[in-house]
Amino acid sequence: MRCKQMWFCLLFLASAPLRLPDAGAAGSEEAVVAHVIDGDSLELRQGGRTCQARLWGIDTPEYDQDFAEMAKNYTRRMAEEKTIAISRKYTDRFDRVVVLAWVNGILLNEELVKNGLAWVHVRYCHEEICRSWRQLEQEARKQRIGIWGGDRPVPPWQWKSRQRGKKTRRD
Repeated sequence: MRCKQMWFCLLFLASAPLRLPDAGAAGSEEAVVAHVIDGDSLELRQGGRTCQARLWGIDTPEYDQDFAEMAKNYTRRMAEEKTIAISRKYTDRFDRVVVLAWVNGILLNEELVKNGLAWVHVRYCHEEICRSWRQLEQEARKQRIGIWGGDRPVPPWQWKSRQRGKKTRRD
């Protein structure tokens, strides 16, 4: 029985396509984006299982914020129903896998920042790559691209905090 299982695993591995998304993505794996939940949240399908994933190091506008739909549509155009390469960072408190995600070799997390559709998350993004993302964010701000074209955009983490405060005051 064990021999048959090993043979099946070897056959499966031999038939699985190998794709390296980027030299910086050691330890990556493939998944299909089954559904885009919002600009930085995805439902991934891997081997018959689904899970929710969150793009690491960035934050896109929340549902009721300006540009939320634009960020979601951008992510949808880039990734929905496509096979992507992911590099897992950790699992968050909501049981989502937090990832770096590449679509055809393009780092989706970075593209959202570059196109003015995401903030570099000040609380979570402290690795070397975050420095270049902050530069991309500054460039998008200067060019008034996406969220930076609006009047004084509010980062989602501050916006959520304000919304919680409003709910408490009404109760």
